Amino acid sequence: MLFRLMPILGTYQLIQEMHLLYKTNAVATGVNPPANAEKVETIIRALLYGLVVFAPLAIYPTVLNQALSLKYLLFKEISVVVIFLYLAKGLIYGTKIRISGLELSLAIFLFLLVISTALSLNLHMSIEGNYLRYDGLISFLSCIALFFVAVQSFKNKATVETVVRFGVVSAVLVSTYGIAQSQGLDPFPWAYRMFEGTRSSSTFGNPIILGGYLSLMLPLAVTLALQSKTSFQRTLNILATVLIAVCLITTMSRAAWVAGLFGLAILGVGYAQKKGFTARIVAIPAAIAAMVVFLASLAVGLPMMAGKISSAFGFNGSIDSRFLMWESAFKMVSERPLFGFGPDTLGLIFSRYEVPGLIKYDPSGTFDNVHNAFLQLAVTTGIPAMATFVFILAFVCFKTYKNIRENRDTSLVTVGLLSGIVAFTIQSLTGVTGIVTSGFMWLYMGVLASSWSQPGIEIKPVRSANRYIIIATATIVCLFASIFVTKPFISESALAQARLATQEGDVILAEANYKTAISYDPNDDKAYSELGIMLVDSGQSSHNISQWSRGVKLLGESVRLSPYNRENNILLGLGYLYGGRAFNGKYFNAAVKPLAEAVRLDPRNYRAVDFLGMAYLETGRMEKAYANIAKALNINSNDAQTHYHMGRYYEKAKRQEKALNEYATALKLDPNYKNAKTAYERLVKHGYGDFLKHRN
Repeated sequence: MLFRLMPILGTYQLIQEMHLLYKTNAVATGVNPPANAEKVETIIRALLYGLVVFAPLAIYPTVLNQALSLKYLLFKEISVVVIFLYLAKGLIYGTKIRISGLELSLAIFLFLLVISTALSLNLHMSIEGNYLRYDGLISFLSCIALFFVAVQSFKNKATVETVVRFGVVSAVLVSTYGIAQSQGLDPFPWAYRMFEGTRSSSTFGNPIILGGYLSLMLPLAVTLALQSKTSFQRTLNILATVLIAVCLITTMSRAAWVAGLFGLAILGVGYAQKKGFTARIVAIPAAIAAMVVFLASLAVGLPMMAGKISSAFGFNGSIDSRFLMWESAFKMVSERPLFGFGPDTLGLIFSRYEVPGLIKYDPSGTFDNVHNAFLQLAVTTGIPAMATFVFILAFVCFKTYKNIRENRDTSLVTVGLLSGIVAFTIQSLTGVTGIVTSGFMWLYMGVLASSWSQPGIEIKPVRSANRYIIIATATIVCLFASIFVTKPFISESALAQARLATQEGDVILAEANYKTAISYDPNDDKAYSELGIMLVDSGQSSHNISQWSRGVKLLGESVRLSPYNRENNILLGLGYLYGGRAFNGKYFNAAVKPLAEAVRLDPRNYRAVDFLGMAYLETGRMEKAYANIAKALNINSNDAQTHYHMGRYYEKAKRQEKALNEYATALKLDPNYKNAKTAYERLVKHGYGDFLKHRN
């Protein structure tokens, strides 16, 4: 019944806020109806309200990242449009830019980001952001744009409270879905789930990212409950708070739990300072806590919760891996301390600096974050950029805290916003961030900064005919910017369709979709590498050298676009290995170079090391072949293919007994391994099976 009622209640509150939107802006300006300039500001605020409501809910089934891609697109598009509207308003009607005191810091931060991007290991990745993270230069530009527009747009308590209410409505809907999801009641067909179904990930697709978002929103929901004026509003807001808190628990993210508690503690202290110690400050949180504990015990179970809490005091599992990630991060920072390796490029270089202990948590070495937003920023953009961001964040928090202490008229919502931002910051010390959550933090930081900002620089309206030229130019720029930020989304959608066609064995349809993806985003190496390896595999199996050659060419292009991507180098080397087996042995020699580069980029990647060993084996360099295959087995002794390759080495070295042993091990690890079975049976047929009997 609760799941059926909450969407209705959330929709009711959303309609109520939309009904009050016009009245809110009329009160804000003292004009009814608003003047033309105020109408533009109303549209800007409406877009920001729409962002906080619809971005958390946005999912799209036909892209690679169903949960985050559409959210990222909404952030980009809305930031482009609101900046355009603000500039148009200034040109037509004039305006006074509100000064927050952070303009110089933001300019320095942006300058450092641009320099880091220009020096990046992968320019395209640093501009657009890496798949699954979307934390590139465009994301930072969107965040700064949202901060700036929020400073200019939220000039009074009414508009601030409205954006908070809209945010809480969306968080309630997200939480309702997340709780249902944790109970196995997910109505949406997810193509891919990264985490077990018992953990809520809701519309964010990742319980850690969801936990960060909810830790930001929980204090805001409590704030609305504390300042409710009617029993109905109080009941509604308490119910909203309970749902958000229960969903936060079902994420099973300890960092988010701690962050949420810190946020509530800060909110309690702030409320006591403003209102004094009252019964409400005890009664409402106590009622909420009782309901949360009861519902969480039903949703998760107290033993599981207790186990998760107690594990936070140990140093195994995820906690141990965090420390090892941070140790690796410090090594990376020391390598390029000024400008880092480029925004969102950590996945390209992490494996080169990975400390040995991390291998047990991920033998394939696919880390693309260090689970600490500040270390991540230092690694990718440099220490100066990270320090500038810390200054901006600290300035907003301390300035807001000072306002709360000195100004008795400060809204309780301001206390809630500060509490939410601090909670989100605490969560980001061990969690995962990105545009889909940090964008909300930047927006709410701008809302806070608007409370002390004052009109400063005046922009007078352009009166002459030049105004129309300027506006037309700005419109064209806005249109092109909108198209520019949309094309990667279309490319991802085509790429997802290509992968689906590949899984179904439709090579023709897959190739058409891959080409569409390339046409919309010609600098993204993913489509080149995936189409390339598909054509290489199809060409060698059908002995079609023309198709194989096209595939190798595409793989070479992927390496050109992203030379520091070890996977691209591995696939190119693998393509040449296929060509050597199917067409001409000379291609074995060509495989050595990209595979050696892959090993240089990631010395602990057992696949790269194993394939390099095979390239040496096929070219007759036996010592190097053995050294590399043995190294691969040392990294991962449970890979059937590597044992098969070691068997190939021993058989070529005329040591059939050892070869038989390796083939047997490969079959033990993978009983359906056809090549290992064929080789094993061949040696047994030739009388080497007695060796195994004797050994056993």
